[in-house]
Amino acid sequence: MAHAVGALRAEPDCELHGRISSDSEIELDTGCGFQRLNAPCIALGHLEPEATETAAKIAETSLPVGRRLVEEDLEIKAGEVVTTNIVTRGRLHIRAGARVLGSVKSNRHMTVDANVCVEGSLISASTMHIGRDCRISGPIIAEHGMAIETGTRCGSFQTPTTVTAPTIEIAGGVVVFGTVWARTEGYVVPQR
Repeated sequence: MAHAVGALRAEPDCELHGRISSDSEIELDTGCGFQRLNAPCIALGHLEPEATETAAKIAETSLPVGRRLVEEDLEIKAGEVVTTNIVTRGRLHIRAGARVLGSVKSNRHMTVDANVCVEGSLISASTMHIGRDCRISGPIIAEHGMAIETGTRCGSFQTPTTVTAPTIEIAGGVVVFGTVWARTEGYVVPQR
């Protein structure tokens, strides 16, 4: 366990065990291993200098209406806007550029393509893969494993969130505001 007053930076290929926290920022370079990170801003891998300053800020919109239960696999089409919370007993695939104003939960694998915006939570009872340049406002939880690609922003300074799974692979260029908790092991991998 370690806490930094101010920014905490880890060079490439460091292994951080237990809980690591900062009252301002944690920055882990590519190849770093981690378990539990907590800070107002967590920058993973190499970021453009302004990346943490231009954090995800999902516009306020109308609240989702109700909940939709789907008994099988579900695909949200590219560019589609979904205005309800969704629970599917099968796989969930959110195609590129879609926007979900609520939360989504799948009982099997969840795939989120590039440039998707989710204003609520993402929850998978299995595994999850989040593509490039997504904006996720709420908690991100996978029961078996998770991968997040470059450019994705999770939470915001105003609304911190939690990203958790037993194993997490986060590509360089991802920013999380709040907590990242790899219950078994987490790694910062090269940008993809």
